[in-house]
Amino acid sequence: MKYFIYACTGLAVLGLALATKTHYVDVGADGQLRYDPPYIHAHNGDIVEFIFKAKNHTATQSSFDFPCSRLTNLYGRHPGFDSGFQPIDASHPVDKTVSFHVQTQDPLWFYCRQTGHCGKGMVFAINPPSSGDETFDNFKKKALATAGDAGGGSKLGVTGNVIDVTVGKDGQLSYTPPHVQAKTGDEIRFTFVSKNHTATQSSFDQPCSPQISPDGHTITGFDTGFQPVASGSAPRQASFIMPQTDKPLWFYCRQTGHCAKGMVFAINPPPWGDHSFDAFRQKAIATGGAKTTAKIIDVTVGKDGQLAYTPPSVHASPGDQVRFTFVSKNHTASQSSFDSPCSPLQGGFDSGFQFVGTSNHPLQSTFTVPEGNNPLWFYCRQKVPVSHCGKGMVFAINPPSSGNTFDAFKAKAIATEGGGGGGKMIDVTVGKDGQLTYTPPYVNAKPGDQVRFTFVSKNHTATQSSFENPCSPWQGGFDSGFKFVGTSNNFLQSTFTVPQGNNPLWFYCRQKVPSSHCAAGMVFAVNPPSYGHTFQAFQQKAKESGADGGGTKTGLLGGALGENNSTKSGGDWAELESLKNTRTILSILLGVTGLLLVLALGALAFFMRRSGPRKGEYVPTSLDDKDVHYGSMYAAPDLTGGKVPGAPPASEHVGPLGYSDEVKDHDHDERSRMVSHSSPYRDPYDAPSGAI
Repeated sequence: MKYFIYACTGLAVLGLALATKTHYVDVGADGQLRYDPPYIHAHNGDIVEFIFKAKNHTATQSSFDFPCSRLTNLYGRHPGFDSGFQPIDASHPVDKTVSFHVQTQDPLWFYCRQTGHCGKGMVFAINPPSSGDETFDNFKKKALATAGDAGGGSKLGVTGNVIDVTVGKDGQLSYTPPHVQAKTGDEIRFTFVSKNHTATQSSFDQPCSPQISPDGHTITGFDTGFQPVASGSAPRQASFIMPQTDKPLWFYCRQTGHCAKGMVFAINPPPWGDHSFDAFRQKAIATGGAKTTAKIIDVTVGKDGQLAYTPPSVHASPGDQVRFTFVSKNHTASQSSFDSPCSPLQGGFDSGFQFVGTSNHPLQSTFTVPEGNNPLWFYCRQKVPVSHCGKGMVFAINPPSSGNTFDAFKAKAIATEGGGGGGKMIDVTVGKDGQLTYTPPYVNAKPGDQVRFTFVSKNHTATQSSFENPCSPWQGGFDSGFKFVGTSNNFLQSTFTVPQGNNPLWFYCRQKVPSSHCAAGMVFAVNPPSYGHTFQAFQQKAKESGADGGGTKTGLLGGALGENNSTKSGGDWAELESLKNTRTILSILLGVTGLLLVLALGALAFFMRRSGPRKGEYVPTSLDDKDVHYGSMYAAPDLTGGKVPGAPPASEHVGPLGYSDEVKDHDHDERSRMVSHSSPYRDPYDAPSGAI
């Protein structure tokens, strides 16, 4: 019977194992610019393990339309997955692994953001459709087109020459050699052997300043980052892949003062003329006149526990760095605009919340001033317990002395206090009274307002979608993630900040167990119109999405209704959804069945053990023994005073009933002894129990 228990336990474990699967993807194996396999099909809950094998690659989420650019949301931030650069030391190669958790059945697109790799076809996908416009092959073609090589003129997977450059040789402030000639696809491998240097892309006109995006924070050109190498430590490496260009490329070390001492490097510089390498180096050295590099301007955030930046405004030049040091509470330095001082600027700088609390461990975040002379405006977006911006916690770089002055900017911020443009808090309860509802089901809000979702029961989400596809996540949109409350009183919260614009915003719960919450009408909206695309129309579309709630429609159309009402091939997506649902149901049934069988068989073993002879009881071994005497504590002596053959010694009797009178025939004898003395069954409370 123990084998039945083992089998049932196996069923339970199998049911759980079916719930998730791990997919393994090699990155850069054998030095090739590729992911192997180049795409996979995965289910919600599966795990993808990116295994980095060589060089210095990433696995970075993008979109089908922009295959070689990071996924970007309304605020210009990057909500998508990014492994970060994973350099592998060629002399001591050790694999590095980064995990990605699949949370949707929609296609997901990825690329390597190392310079030039995506343009050579180093892309990857999860759940790409097998037909239609958005196949993996088309995605790869779009990536190739970004390098001007859509026709596949370069052979994928084959890199150019490797050109070695030593950084800091013999402790000197130098690149050796100081410049090289390279072709498209060549790899310039920087080997850092001393001190703490970088190889950072700049320009001929500004040799000691990095290439920076308009937000003033993101370095858009190549940058190795600082590579500290202590005395006696192993060298560190970083590679730059030569892109398709006929222009010279310029680099420098951004360690303080190194560029002004001539620590610069170039690829394909002209051998003579105004833009030769020597001219570039002289321009770098010339920056060391009044100052060796751009200056660092320190700003203290929350000094003495106050809601203030100290100083509240500064004047800075392009390339200067404003270093925010957070010393108390939980503040941010977030870029805004003069007209909307307490709302985030789309694509602007944001330090993120820097929680210091009552500790003595300050935190820092640095903003690099971009090109141009425009004033730059900042605020703290903390709103608990009150709006910090509404209390005047703002900051400015290069504010004018008249017109849009800093004082005018601060006055506009303070004017938002009490629910103005600074943003009010709007509470929405999710799952009130155990119902599949948001309460209220929709709200009207202004840019900067915060919608605070409070989850009070079960396991729900608040996930942004669209009117056309109410039960499908909007790529790059807000998602609270699952908030499991169950039957506890530990409520959970997630906050959404209303972005700029007056467009209606649509949300749904993406829970599908035991059935789709969205298809049951569990949807929510911000600023829905009063006619046309009303909230009621949105909810009705959700209910019509079907039992799976995914908006996948098969049958007469033979396809799935995709974004912008475009019809996509339904075979592949419908099959994925069907397999997912089937596997989920199968895993639950197997798990529950295994658990019930284990418990039932354990209980049966328990009662069999209790009803049979106890350990230590005498069980007659022959019919003669059984017929000698029933119910006597001692066996009757024979006429000579001896004991009856087969009777147990007195020490083996355990009670007034003596040896058992429950055995009725010879067939039970051997079995009874087995049960009594060597039962294979443990206590049923020790029986393995399954889990759902």
